[in-house]
Amino acid sequence: MYKQLLRRNALSLLFLFCGILLPLLILGSLTAQVRGNQLVPGDIAGLHFVHRYSTAERDKLVAFATIAGGLIALPGICTVIVGLRFLKQAESALFFAVTVVGAWGLNLLAKVCFQRARPTLWQSPTPRSDYSFPSGHAMISMAIAVCFIIIAWPTRSRWLAFSCGSLGTLVIGLSRLYLGVHFPSDVIAGWCAGLLWTMGVYWILRRNSSLALINTSSTSP
Repeated sequence: MYKQLLRRNALSLLFLFCGILLPLLILGSLTAQVRGNQLVPGDIAGLHFVHRYSTAERDKLVAFATIAGGLIALPGICTVIVGLRFLKQAESALFFAVTVVGAWGLNLLAKVCFQRARPTLWQSPTPRSDYSFPSGHAMISMAIAVCFIIIAWPTRSRWLAFSCGSLGTLVIGLSRLYLGVHFPSDVIAGWCAGLLWTMGVYWILRRNSSLALINTSSTSP
C-alpha cells in the first residue's frame, strides 16, 4: 500500500518540495544582499537582545539540552513511526515519515544551495561549522509538531498536542538564537518552511481516500 500511495503522489510531492525550496533560496539571497549592504540590522539586533540574558549556568543547560536532543532525535523519530504502526495507524506513520524525511532533505538542500555562514558574534557553547540558512532545528521541530497536532486532532489530546508542540517549537527556535548558531531569519524561515511542507504533504496524501487523519464529522469534543 505504501509503495502505491507514494508512487501515485510522487510528482505532487516533488512539486511541493521544489515549490518550498525555491522561495527559500530567493529569500536567502535577498537577505544576504541586504545584510551585505548593512540595511537590515534585525538579525544582529535580535541576537544581541537574546544574548543579554545569557549566563554560564544557562549556557551549560541549553548546550546540554541541545546535545541530548540531538542524540535522541533519530531513535525518537523511529520509535514514533514504529509506535504508530503498532497502534495500527499506518497512514499516520507514513505521513509522519514522509514529512520528517522530506523536511530534513529540504533543509539540507537549501543549506547547500545558499551556503550562509553561521553567526560569529560570540563564542557559542555548541559551535557549528556547517551552513546556517534555514535552521534545521526550527524546520524539523515545526514539521514534527504539526504532524503530532494533525494526528492528534480527532482525539481528546488535540489541545495538549497543540500546546506542547507550539511551546516545544518556540523553545527550540529560541535556543538556536541563545546559542548564537543562527540568525533570527534562519529560524523564522525554518519555521515557515516546516509548516508549509507539513501541510502540503498532508494535503497531497489526504486526497487518497485511505488517508483520513482529520475527520471533522467524528472529531471528539
